[in-house]
Amino acid sequence: MKIGITGHTSGIGLSLFTKYKDLDFNVVGFSRSSGHDIGSKEVRDKILNQSFDLFINNAYHETGQNALLQELLKQYKHIIHISSNIVNMPVEQFPAEVRRYREVKLEGNQIIDSYKGDANILNVLPDLVRTNFFLGGDMLQYGMDPNYVADLILDAPVNGELIISHPNWLK
Repeated sequence: MKIGITGHTSGIGLSLFTKYKDLDFNVVGFSRSSGHDIGSKEVRDKILNQSFDLFINNAYHETGQNALLQELLKQYKHIIHISSNIVNMPVEQFPAEVRRYREVKLEGNQIIDSYKGDANILNVLPDLVRTNFFLGGDMLQYGMDPNYVADLILDAPVNGELIISHPNWLK
């Protein structure tokens, strides 16, 4: 099985990339650090010109993640989209940059909710995750381990919605 993944050099993306590689899948990663900024249409087109059995839309970009998602839905049959559980939280409590992040993630969810095609999509909405991508505050230390999130994704069927609540916040 050939798997494509954006944002494969840190956080959830790195954990998924490593776990799929360890399972002997052919995994191709795309990230800014490897010259693949999904904010660029040219880069997105280059990614989309390849064939994958599963594509993981993980990397956040204010315009690129959802633009890529819309194209993936036209081309691939199995997609994992990494959103955020921030979409289910009140907006007022966040600073402007976090509100924008939430809006982008909400837009991705709306794209998936309105999709009428036959692709199998797993929309993943994790709570705060320890990663080098974080929009402010000192809450990062309380985030979930990306490996924990990746394990839950690997065990989930690629169809539906997976809300990953922080295990310590469920008590």
